[in-house]
Amino acid sequence: IILSSDCEGAYRAFENCPEQPAAATMATLLGTWFSWLMVMFLLITSFPLLFELWMERNLRDALRRVGKQFLTLSPLHFIFQAKIIGYYVMNELRYGGAQYVATGRGLPTERRSTWPRG
Repeated sequence: IILSSDCEGAYRAFENCPEQPAAATMATLLGTWFSWLMVMFLLITSFPLLFELWMERNLRDALRRVGKQFLTLSPLHFIFQAKIIGYYVMNELRYGGAQYVATGRGLPTERRSTWPRG
């Protein structure tokens, strides 16, 4: 177990210790593998706006608007929004949804006219 863990100073003779810790190596590996997914996510989230503006106006205005959106870093908002939605959906699935809280009032079943009859 000791030999498969991170490198320690006392056991360097027994281990092949790289310069980086194992966590940094894994972060670099996963960042390299999945970095293209982030670019695809940013492009795909801007497609609805691009196509809607293209249909309403023209392609030049649509490309200008999407370019302005990327220059103002608004796709970062989409990433934040997606993470928040994912967090709440996972909590909903993990712990259950909202439950009915009885207030003691009945449901209004009688029909009342909006305009007084005169």
